[in-house]
Amino acid sequence: MQTEISAAMMELSDASLYEREARLLREKIIDGGRIGERFERFAEEERSHLEALKQIFPGLESSLQKNEAVAPGNSLRAILRTHAARELQAIRAYEELLRRPLAPLHALLIKGILTDERRHLETVIHCLKNLR
Repeated sequence: MQTEISAAMMELSDASLYEREARLLREKIIDGGRIGERFERFAEEERSHLEALKQIFPGLESSLQKNEAVAPGNSLRAILRTHAARELQAIRAYEELLRRPLAPLHALLIKGILTDERRHLETVIHCLKNLR
């Protein structure tokens, strides 16, 4: 149960972090609207991942604690590095969950979440590579 709790806690904090940073990027970075939009979309996806986890693992919500908010980075590079590390951590958690016996529909849902997390990581890495 620990891995699914960790995954759910990450989804909860990542949704909040992406949301806060989307606003910050729009305000502080010239043409920050594009990356802000991506981060807002990622926040929505993280929230939907959390809802899927709650359906797959009944009783999960009662195990979720109010977590300490992750502080936004102080530069775009720091923000992207933080997200790369957190997305990689989420990918590992979902890969671990897929090694367990799961109902076919639950495995399919987790595979879909894993696909989203890999896309988030690819996007963040792409952005990092394009920084000057």
